[in-house]
Amino acid sequence: MIPLILSGGSGSRLWPLSRKLYPKQFLALTGTATMFQQTLQRLALEGMGKPMVVCNEEHRFIVSEQLAAIDCSAQTILLEPFGRNTAPAVAIAAMHLLAEGRDELLLVLPADHVIEELEVFHAALNVARQAAEQGEMVLFGVPAERPETGYGYIKTGSSNSALPAGVLTVERFVEKPDHATASEFVEQGDYFWNSGMFLFRCSRYLEELQCHDPDIYDTCMLALKRSEVDLDYVRIDPNSFACCPD
Repeated sequence: MIPLILSGGSGSRLWPLSRKLYPKQFLALTGTATMFQQTLQRLALEGMGKPMVVCNEEHRFIVSEQLAAIDCSAQTILLEPFGRNTAPAVAIAAMHLLAEGRDELLLVLPADHVIEELEVFHAALNVARQAAEQGEMVLFGVPAERPETGYGYIKTGSSNSALPAGVLTVERFVEKPDHATASEFVEQGDYFWNSGMFLFRCSRYLEELQCHDPDIYDTCMLALKRSEVDLDYVRIDPNSFACCPD
């Protein structure tokens, strides 16, 4: 299992503490370690590979310094010339691994989450791994305990006997509802907050991406082919990446 840490945020929500050149994931907001470092530290598990990181090119030295500060090294740091959201970032990482002949499970994690109950998180990873090894694409949901209008929601379906216990099917996604709708979701009890964390095999993700959004797939493939390798960094070709749908 390869962790893919998405660290491309601009930090605008916590301005002026968080800034474009030093967004919130690189700040120590909830402890002595930064949020980026905490994301890596909670992955000290058996069977977990060296991480990959996707970040803005302007943050490459911050990423390298914060990795070194916790005695951690990344197998690859993918440098985006500008942000194009989650799907292209994951696509290029998956394509990079497949180009090396490594069709591995990819654990996609934002770099700015706070997770206090590590045992619960690790147990969820174990269950998700079983489902991903069966070819499922797993999305981690957080129980919606109160109405929040800044989160996306997942409506879950029934359990499936073919899936590991604790894994539910997804019926629909709702992106940032109003307060009244969010309140209804909480009362229904079958809605979860979308955590933005995923687990799937590289080829499985790319298969779905090619089917549902071939423009992103083709553009990312071209951008990776035209990218340059510079020590630990892979500099994504800006001209090709600029054509990628946002």
